[in-house]
Amino acid sequence: MENLEECKEIGMRIKQLRKEIGISQDDFAVRIGLKQRTLSYMESGDRGILCIVIKNIHKEFKANIEWIIFGKGEIFYSEFPLAI
Repeated sequence: MENLEECKEIGMRIKQLRKEIGISQDDFAVRIGLKQRTLSYMESGDRGILCIVIKNIHKEFKANIEWIIFGKGEIFYSEFPLAI
């Protein structure tokens, strides 16, 4: 049960990050190598999040991995993501 809750929390943070950037699920998904439907499942906590997805979010948007996984620190390493 704990893993399901962790997935939901990480999914909520990914959704928060995407909304902070101000792009659609479709655009965000394409930029991190996913289909929109897969991203939707992840954001809602209905699907686990692979490490490669978190790595791609970090690389594409300069997102703080520790924030994505644990909710600690700032969302981005810089004030705004460099590649929007």
